[in-house]
Amino acid sequence: AAGTPLHAACVARLAGAQQRLVRGALAAVRDGGDAFGVPRGALENMGGVAELWAAASEPTALPSERAAALAALCGVATRAVRLTIGREASAEELLPCIAHSMATAIAAGDAPELLASLRLTALHVSSAAEPNEEYCVTTVQVAARAVEDHSL
Repeated sequence: AAGTPLHAACVARLAGAQQRLVRGALAAVRDGGDAFGVPRGALENMGGVAELWAAASEPTALPSERAAALAALCGVATRAVRLTIGREASAEELLPCIAHSMATAIAAGDAPELLASLRLTALHVSSAAEPNEEYCVTTVQVAARAVEDHSL
């Protein structure tokens, strides 16, 4: 589905970075959960994230809808890590699960144009979102950088 003109311009501007993200995702998926140091057993508790990545990447979605999808994704990852380690997850423990699930979604084609969607969502959350949404968008941006770094 075609997005707004702003989304299309953002996609064009970030095309090279998106290609690096895809290459990094493919490399990370080949490496498995070990690529990011995912806590053992956490991935088994991460069901339903492909749909959330698709919602977060949807070019016709409102930024608030993308932010809500990313907040839900952070919630799934937080619960998965908590179930695995038996306590609340720190950001350092949450990030690998988000990075791995992002890489898997990108490799499967579930998160096209993710960087453009993230950029536009970040603009929204900096001015109008709940603190949890802002935290989740920031965490996903850091995860995207980690996935992209796998392309090097």
